[in-house]
Amino acid sequence: MAKDKKDYNTTIVPLWETRNGGAFMSIEIGPEHFDAIRTMQVGGKLVFKLLKEEYRKSEKSPNAYLEYISKDKVEAFKTARANDADAGI
Repeated sequence: MAKDKKDYNTTIVPLWETRNGGAFMSIEIGPEHFDAIRTMQVGGKLVFKLLKEEYRKSEKSPNAYLEYISKDKVEAFKTARANDADAGI
């Protein structure tokens, strides 16, 4: 039996911690980032995903990502939460 392919959130932009560690900076918006932004819909969510150091491939890898969660995933999550609440979980 084949494993189900995981459905990842859409990455909008990678983010790097600034030298003083007080903020994050990103790269200039390119065509691939603009295309990702264009997939967003009202009702979706933006998520700031901070990576643990052990998950970074190198020192130059991003520290975090700005990701988009689709409207459909948000609605499915809300429905699942409501069903769990109804079940007393």
